[in-house]
Amino acid sequence: HRVGFSNEIVHLICTTNIIQKKFSFFYIPKRNVIIWLEKAKEVVVKETKEQTIYFDFHGDFGGGVDTISSKLFFVLNMESGELLLRKDSDNNIEREQIGKCYQK
Repeated sequence: HRVGFSNEIVHLICTTNIIQKKFSFFYIPKRNVIIWLEKAKEVVVKETKEQTIYFDFHGDFGGGVDTISSKLFFVLNMESGELLLRKDSDNNIEREQIGKCYQK
């Protein structure tokens, strides 16, 4: 499920494996931004290395009653569609979420 880089707007649908949380993004390479559609928020991509982009948003990590909004870090491999998501706290490294993104 190659996502790939281009100069066009890329619409991505991403789902984490464990909690099955769904994210929808627009990636706009020309402007170097990601738009999180569910939150209607835009951020600048922090870094681009080879086929991987790094970005963060403030949002909900889980989906339960005790969910707290915090800074979320996303690592997305545009070649394979692999997604890594973690909260900002170093105490939560063992609770990282992995998932997959598909171009819509």
